[in-house]
Amino acid sequence: RRQRQMCIRDRLKEDNEKRKALSNEAEGKAKVDPSAPGCFQLSDLIEGLNGLLANRLLEKTGKPSLVLSRSYAHPGYYVGSMRGKGDFDCAEMVEPIKGSLSSFGGHQKAAGLSLSESNLGLLKDRFLSYCRSLSNLEDDPQPSIPLELSEANLDSYRVIRSFGPFGVDHPEPVFELSMDAASLQYSKTERLCTPLGKGVRVFSFSLFRKDLPQMGKIAFSGTFSLGKKMGRANLTFYANSYRLL
Repeated sequence: RRQRQMCIRDRLKEDNEKRKALSNEAEGKAKVDPSAPGCFQLSDLIEGLNGLLANRLLEKTGKPSLVLSRSYAHPGYYVGSMRGKGDFDCAEMVEPIKGSLSSFGGHQKAAGLSLSESNLGLLKDRFLSYCRSLSNLEDDPQPSIPLELSEANLDSYRVIRSFGPFGVDHPEPVFELSMDAASLQYSKTERLCTPLGKGVRVFSFSLFRKDLPQMGKIAFSGTFSLGKKMGRANLTFYANSYRLL
């Protein structure tokens, strides 16, 4: 029995060393965009190691991390692990696109998910937009482009995406929408959540009713993200900051 226990310990130690080696190799291959608000990575790791790499990227960069790899059990699908800290909430992150995921589970700072390959772009847009809404690290914020409320629609979003992909040398554009404070609406958690009609809304994870005036004109700065709910496309303008007009 003792010999068998020693064999089991040796096997576990060997497996652990292999996991570390694979994680080290994947970390070395990871391409981290220093200007991005979060780390989004597609990896060739076996799916069970995604969490290890996500943890390492979180520790290394201080930014929320989402690592995905192809599912060996379900061709055409990806499996991912997400890690965050501070105000980051995994459930809040996926909520607008939850209908596009095959599975999701975990807690506020760590979660797992799976989805079809066709929805990877949607997930990436949502993840980075959410991370950006929580980030206050930009010392020199990108100038906002004024946009009329009538221009906040799917046609405009398609035009914006046609100028992509966005990255370090080609950042995603930040827009500014002006609204009357009296017309603003809020979610059950008192966050800014104002429908504009035709599947479009203004939402914020960081701006609450108590933060905003009740009268006057307000200009919100933020970015757009496309999601799906009940099979229908919905466009969200994620407001990160505001100024009084």
